[in-house]
Amino acid sequence: QRDAAIMRALRGGLLAPQAELWILLGAPLDRSELADKLAMCERVARVWPANAVIVRHAVFLALAGRSQEARALLASALRTFPQAHGATIAILELTLPADAAVIGELLEAARGARRPPA
Repeated sequence: QRDAAIMRALRGGLLAPQAELWILLGAPLDRSELADKLAMCERVARVWPANAVIVRHAVFLALAGRSQEARALLASALRTFPQAHGATIAILELTLPADAAVIGELLEAARGARRPPA
């Protein structure tokens, strides 16, 4: 809890982008504080448009009922980061308990996406 408080305090200073990245990567993949997570995803993605950030953003969009945006963002991540296909699948699998139906659609799309050559 102390570490979480420190990270939240850093969000207002020079280390804000780095702190938000760490907070986002450690945030539970569920509907808790969903509006805050979505806003953080948008900010973090501008500085670090990494696969883990973009896939989490797609997950939170889907959990917020914005499935069309989520699918489009996931498709973009799969095209942009083909080498991270396995990591994308892993993030989606971790999120299944939050909403198996909604996340299952994203997982199916990711599994059906063309994988990079080995």
